Amino acid sequence: MPTNYDQTVVQPFIPLELTTPLELWILMKIFNFEYCSGESEIYLFTQEFVSYDIDTSDGELMELLKEDDSPLAVTMRKEFEEAGSPEDWDLGSVSYVDVFQAIINRHPDKLPYVHLETAHTCSRMCPGEFGGSAEIITATQVQFINTARWLREAISLVDRGLPLQPTPGGELVGESARH
Repeated sequence: MPTNYDQTVVQPFIPLELTTPLELWILMKIFNFEYCSGESEIYLFTQEFVSYDIDTSDGELMELLKEDDSPLAVTMRKEFEEAGSPEDWDLGSVSYVDVFQAIINRHPDKLPYVHLETAHTCSRMCPGEFGGSAEIITATQVQFINTARWLREAISLVDRGLPLQPTPGGELVGESARH
């Protein structure tokens, strides 16, 4: 059985002074991380995939939620109360986008955006299991592009006898450019 990987890098490094303890805790559970710049910034990445498999019964999480009055924490406390117990609470409703947007909203002058680049690979050479994606997250928007989606759309154009279309950041190379 082949294994899929989504290796991701997050840029820029996130200044720790911009994060709340709750936000930092969540990001460090979702991503792999390394401290940078004398431990004043954190580099976030994944070696295999983004993980939302977070132990919600962790006492540290409960303490962080009690101490934080941010909208993110309020939402998380409400979801926890609705779940009734840590075992029934799924943190999958809180995404890294929520966390990054909370940080960016508070500090647009120091962190106006975060971007992610992901390589989609597979342990076996299976068609359709390779490609890449990129996303940019601002305070109010997320833009995402995926090479597999782009390729499907381009193939659909060719299959319908239509010309290929330029894409943002892409290059449309004509016949004369190949010779």
